[in-house]
Amino acid sequence: MDDRGVPFVAGAQVSVFCTVEESYGHRTHSIVVGAVYRAVVRDSVHPLLYQDGRYTVGLADGVDWVIPIGH
Repeated sequence: MDDRGVPFVAGAQVSVFCTVEESYGHRTHSIVVGAVYRAVVRDSVHPLLYQDGRYTVGLADGVDWVIPIGH
C-alpha cells in the first residue's frame, strides 16, 4: 500500500496514483477522471507493443530492440 493506504502492485512497471475528481456512468461502464498525485516508474521498463502485425516486448532502452512473442 502507498502512504495513503491505496493498494498497488509493487513490481509493476508503472503505477499512477490519482484522486477521483469526477465519475460518469454510462450503461455498464464508468468513465473516471482523476488528478494524479504520484507516479512511480521502474528504472527499466519493458512495454508490450504491437509492431509489424504482431506483439513484441520492448527491451531496456525502448523499442529499438524487440523480441517477438507468439508467432
